[in-house]
Amino acid sequence: MKKIWITGERGMLGQLLTQRLSRKKDLVVIKPDIGWIRQVSLHHGEREVDVLDKLLLSYMHRERPNIVVHFAAVVGTDKCTANPERCVEVNLLGTQRVLDACRQLGAALLYVSTTATYDPARSVKRPYTEKSPQVPETIYGITKYAGELVVRNQSLVPYCVIRPCFLVGDPPLDHSSQLCRIAVHGALKKWCPKQAGRKPVTLMDPRNLKDYMAVEDFIDAVHLMLKEMSRGMSGETVNISAMNQRPCGEYFDMLRASASMSGYDIEMEWNPEADYMGNHVVDSVSIRELLGWEPSTPIEDRIAQLAKAAKSYAQQVSKKDLVVTYA
Repeated sequence: MKKIWITGERGMLGQLLTQRLSRKKDLVVIKPDIGWIRQVSLHHGEREVDVLDKLLLSYMHRERPNIVVHFAAVVGTDKCTANPERCVEVNLLGTQRVLDACRQLGAALLYVSTTATYDPARSVKRPYTEKSPQVPETIYGITKYAGELVVRNQSLVPYCVIRPCFLVGDPPLDHSSQLCRIAVHGALKKWCPKQAGRKPVTLMDPRNLKDYMAVEDFIDAVHLMLKEMSRGMSGETVNISAMNQRPCGEYFDMLRASASMSGYDIEMEWNPEADYMGNHVVDSVSIRELLGWEPSTPIEDRIAQLAKAAKSYAQQVSKKDLVVTYA
């Protein structure tokens, strides 16, 4: 069986993919020895293998992976804007470091990009396809697009590129979804008010169309991509989305109803002027035709699961007096 190395293995996507591959047992996940693990940044206090570490190649050489899944990144427009130097280091230079290691080891690379690389014109009404113009405005989108260019232009390394749209997971792993952040705030305010922090501000226009997807469906798509890459597939670039476009406000209405069923309320403020992406919906026909992938989790069910998970998380915080990273 082919051996898989995951960068960002302690993040939400890395942990969920590791769990999935461990269950399926059709690909072998390499788990870095604890002695290799170093502090990458203050990103939620997580410990990960540092993609900027000069010893990265020697770490990987010990296990000689066949495919590297490159999740490690500084994610989120706000976080990247606040620390652009770190964003460039990790998202661009880190990708170059990982790619160099793949070249020397003869490994393939699955690069995880983002649909934030597309032209964020507010007037866009049609879904983005893989051929849509890539004209990112944010430092996050720019560095991820630059990473794509680095990967595509290194012809000696077999590669594929995937561009996920908005993902919904559960706390404490999901630190990127605004839905998760707002659910956690509401649950903390109910069961652990000292940790709740300020009322969240959502940098979106409730009228604009968005396309949210369960993170588990995305992991399914990654698994299928890896199986095909293990058989020699290379050079593919695909979007991954549920193709379930709705006005953004509807997703938060679902969350409000699900939170109420779980015994708490959510509160938030909209900041429509900050929604630079406008209507952000994504066509994922290519991966459906290429791999037969289809999302299996209705977004209503996934948001209901999130509301319950936020309640459980807040109750654990209240009992253990944990430090909360959402506030």
